[in-house]
Order: sequence, then C-alpha cells, then structure tokens
Amino acid sequence: MQPQRSGPFPYVPINRRPRITWPNGARLALWIIPNVETFPLNEPVPGGTGLAPDVINWAPRDYGNRVGIFRMMEVMARHGVPGWEFMGHNQSNARLLHLMAPDEERRVVLATFSRIEKATGHRPKGWLSSSLQESW
Repeated sequence: MQPQRSGPFPYVPINRRPRITWPNGARLALWIIPNVETFPLNEPVPGGTGLAPDVINWAPRDYGNRVGIFRMMEVMARHGVPGWEFMGHNQSNARLLHLMAPDEERRVVLATFSRIEKATGHRPKGWLSSSLQESW
C-alpha cells in the first residue's frame, strides 16, 4: 500500500455506492471474527504500564486464550457458526510493527506467514498489524 490521503480505497460517500444485496433478500449480514492474540508476560502489553511483567493488563488477555476462546468455540458450534480462518496478524500483539525498521518489519511479516502456512497448509492472503498499528 502506498501512502495516500483517503487510505487504501478511493473515497466514495455511502450515498453514491452501489446497493448491497444479501442472499435470500436478507437485510443484515453478520460476520463473527474472534481475534485470538498472544501477549507474552515477558513483553510490555500495549496500552499497559509499559513494563514487563504487567500482570494486571496481561491476565485478562491470557484468560481469553486459556478459557474464553474455548467458551466462544462451544457457543459458535452450538449455533452452527461455520469455520475458522487464520490471518496474518503478528508473532505477538506486544510487538508493534510500525515502530520497527522496514527490513525488520518485513522479516517478521514473512516469518509469520511462513509459520501459519506450515501449520495450516495455506499462506494468509491479508495482514492486520498488531494493535491496528499499520505502516505504509
């Protein structure tokens, strides 16, 4: 993506966009996206104290990976919510890519893609940087 004022998409006001039609005449589409992230205890938690360990900010995030995600999976299975996908997001949500040198950032992104591809057999097609802190 190249730097541009309106972001990655051309600016089109909502009242000038094509009408969206959903299957079977539905008026609403819902996409459930659980974002499973890792926050190591030995790294500062973004938005936390800036120090490690930061137990008070790390603990709720760790709870999600140890308990919360499994509760979500049970509820989604019970209600027939389909499938799971992997997306490129980072090796740790505590490592902010926009603060890295471009070569280091590139290395982390490619290593993350490789690890996901090794685990799933598919390389991610997209990327969402940790803490939504994108770089150009």
